[in-house]
Amino acid sequence: KLKSMFRSGGISECEEGAMRCDVNISVRPEGSTEFGVRTEIKNMASFEAIEKAIRYEVQRHIDAIEFETEELVQETRRFDDASGKTFAMRNKETEADYRYFPDANLMPIIIDDEWLEKIKAVMPAAIDEKADAYREAGISEKEIDMLIHNHNVSKLLDDVVALGCDAKNAAAWILTDCVGILRKNGKLLGDLEITADDLSAIIKMVDNGDINRVIGRKILTAVIETGADPVAYCKENALDAKVDTATVEKVIDTVLVENAQAVTDFKNGKVKAKQA
Repeated sequence: KLKSMFRSGGISECEEGAMRCDVNISVRPEGSTEFGVRTEIKNMASFEAIEKAIRYEVQRHIDAIEFETEELVQETRRFDDASGKTFAMRNKETEADYRYFPDANLMPIIIDDEWLEKIKAVMPAAIDEKADAYREAGISEKEIDMLIHNHNVSKLLDDVVALGCDAKNAAAWILTDCVGILRKNGKLLGDLEITADDLSAIIKMVDNGDINRVIGRKILTAVIETGADPVAYCKENALDAKVDTATVEKVIDTVLVENAQAVTDFKNGKVKAKQA
């Protein structure tokens, strides 16, 4: 989930796992209104290390509080990947050590409500918010799990929906049809390369009755495998011909009138009449 949150937030180089961050941890007894002693773990460089460091440090704090194994102090620590433990680097006992005090050489930054609203307007949705939205759209829990843990695919779905496609239907195209085509070529969902414009064009052609689902999948295959333009591919291969039901019905009526006796015989039980 941590990886998904970082990817959803658009953190630089997160897709490759390259990152650098500090982790701050404090623990307090259940029901306590006062924050516990805080420690800071510096220069974390991988998701796995962050998880290990958090687990170790939380347990260290719990042991110190419940069993008095040590006296907790506000400090900076480092994580040793080999041992899976954190070690003290230096103490930070006052706010001044953290430079919380005002600096006369720095101008104050005024954050007004208008600025905050602008920032909120461009912030990506949190993965929990996305999951709720997908759930309301009728997408299954299994599909939601696949979507929120694959940022690029989730964004593709959101972009396709923004272009006017139904979320549940679009999710099915991505997680069933696209996945099936990728699997046939020995690829995974993360390898999917298709634009929202191309995918929405295919979905809309099917929804509008220009083509059927089978033809839609054929076009989708061409787009994924060769980068074809879906609309052009459809026209070049004469796949977009709608059935003129009025003309077909007129032909049927003419045939029935011209073969009235055969129709009567068939209705009377002479099955061979339909071969006439």
